[in-house]
Amino acid sequence: MRLHSFLELFDENTKVKVYQDNNILIESYIGDIPQKILNFRYVKNCMIDNSVLIIFTIVKSQEEMDLIEEK
Repeated sequence: MRLHSFLELFDENTKVKVYQDNNILIESYIGDIPQKILNFRYVKNCMIDNSVLIIFTIVKSQEEMDLIEEK
């Protein structure tokens, strides 16, 4: 699922940490995540730890994202 679509399921005041390759990309609130973080990111896994939504992401090209959504 696309990261921006996934985040729409939560309140914008939810604390979140977004990871890529086990490195933190951003630690903020959902409403404060910049568009450049949302672009081309796909949710690989997620969990909640101490009231923080932790999301592990991978980057996919637009073509790869479209193929995933068609399945």
